Amino acid sequence: MDKELLKADELMYAEKQIYYESSFQLGYSTIREAPKEVLQSIKDGRFIVCFQPKVHLKTKRIIGAEALVRKTRDDGVLIQPDMFIPFYESQGVIRHVDFFVLETSCAALSKWRAEGIPPLSIS
Repeated sequence: MDKELLKADELMYAEKQIYYESSFQLGYSTIREAPKEVLQSIKDGRFIVCFQPKVHLKTKRIIGAEALVRKTRDDGVLIQPDMFIPFYESQGVIRHVDFFVLETSCAALSKWRAEGIPPLSIS
């Protein structure tokens, strides 16, 4: 059974790699455009950070949030992270998105603190 699971896992990753190496999915004419594209997308405001609240079940109070990144196409349609994160990781440019999410999260925390919202943690 373990051999079958390992083989299935290997096949899944091989298929994913083929899928994400297809540069057409993000509209690139070449994969080498990834660094320029991700930086331009950040500059153009095409990334959005959404905060999913973490709720303490007993008290029903918000105790934190999870930062979720999304990207928009030129027509405004949201692109889910599984459609861009693996590609950016494979191209070594995901750090730009990570820093954008970090900066956006810190700015949100600062704004919430100024509004009198108790300190929260963001993951």
